[in-house]
Amino acid sequence: MKSEVNWKALIDDLRQLGYTLNIIALSVGDSPKGLSPAAEGWGEPRRPSRERLVNLWCLATGRERGDVLNRVILPG
Repeated sequence: MKSEVNWKALIDDLRQLGYTLNIIALSVGDSPKGLSPAAEGWGEPRRPSRERLVNLWCLATGRERGDVLNRVILPG
């Protein structure tokens, strides 16, 4: 089942805030290789990393969990 979360956009938001893919991966307990498909827009993060990635995004952006599905692009 495909998720409705735009994982690439979520990771792009974190990158705009200065997070590298390595730091994002370390923060969610995954490897950069494990997050690469999501970061490149052709896949999803591994199941255990998804929840942690959403939590990191909420913490970093100050947005609510509900905003993940209705994600507003951060000014760049």
